[in-house]
Amino acid sequence: MIAVKWIPSWLAEKYSLIYIVKGVDAFDFEEAKKLLGIEDKRMVSIVLAQLRNRGFLISWRDSVDPRRKFFRLISPEDAVLTFGIQNSAEEKSVLGKLREALKHLEYVVGGAYASFKYHSYTVPGKVDLHVKREDLDK
Repeated sequence: MIAVKWIPSWLAEKYSLIYIVKGVDAFDFEEAKKLLGIEDKRMVSIVLAQLRNRGFLISWRDSVDPRRKFFRLISPEDAVLTFGIQNSAEEKSVLGKLREALKHLEYVVGGAYASFKYHSYTVPGKVDLHVKREDLDK
């Protein structure tokens, strides 16, 4: 579960430049450079990394060429819903946020965290959630 953090205005401007053209469709790094109007690859990487770290962008590697990366923005509506779920949780722990999310989404906890809840042996580093395809961005 990625913690959604609100974005500063400079990052929101970059998000909107991509969103106005691509919406939630996939794009690659070169396309991001053109959409943002930035030639410096390091700056584009910073923008994309900030959007990903704050929960506004999903990235994945190409299955044919693992050096190539693809990106997709999360819609503003889904980002705001996720931010609202996260902030309305009474407990700010992972379990508290999961309980709050269950009021709005259907999901199944899997992987190491599900095992941890069963045997309480080792605290995992991440939580694997399985959701319906239409709820994936949330």
